[in-house]
Amino acid sequence: MSWFIDKKTGNLSTFRAAVGLAVFGVVVLVSGYLLFGLELRNAQQPLNIDIPPNTELMAVDESNMVGGQRYVFYKTPLTPDEVAAFYDQKLADFQNIPVATKMRESCLRQPREGNIQGYVPGNGSLPYVWKCLFDNTRTYEQSTMISIYPGQRNDETGENFEGVTRIDYEQYWQP
Repeated sequence: MSWFIDKKTGNLSTFRAAVGLAVFGVVVLVSGYLLFGLELRNAQQPLNIDIPPNTELMAVDESNMVGGQRYVFYKTPLTPDEVAAFYDQKLADFQNIPVATKMRESCLRQPREGNIQGYVPGNGSLPYVWKCLFDNTRTYEQSTMISIYPGQRNDETGENFEGVTRIDYEQYWQP
């Protein structure tokens, strides 16, 4: 700090103080630019969340990767409630909040109890769905919405996913 004081007069040197403030300003601007660049680079990729054990990749829809959007589809022999508990723990870890904390974002079941009105086995409709939102949006959007639901059959199309749990990732990021 003594370099701010003019040795001849013993007073604060205005020129030296101005140079010190200018150097400090340049350091702040360069640091801000670098942090902005790091955040942008991080936001230009999907927010990937680990999958539960014994989970198999079914398909990836990357048709809108340039637009910052991707869909990923998995299936697992675990029950929907087990998968939801796995992702709820991941969400608590992501938020750096203990799972037992009541006032935190958590995975939600829709509807909370029972089945969705209009659910009919065999027509491909869903009885219920768990939703977990992992949101890393700050300056730029970067999020992953995870939907968890019991596999259903669709007699009309011949698809049958009974006995497995489906996990769908909707990922959005800054293109």
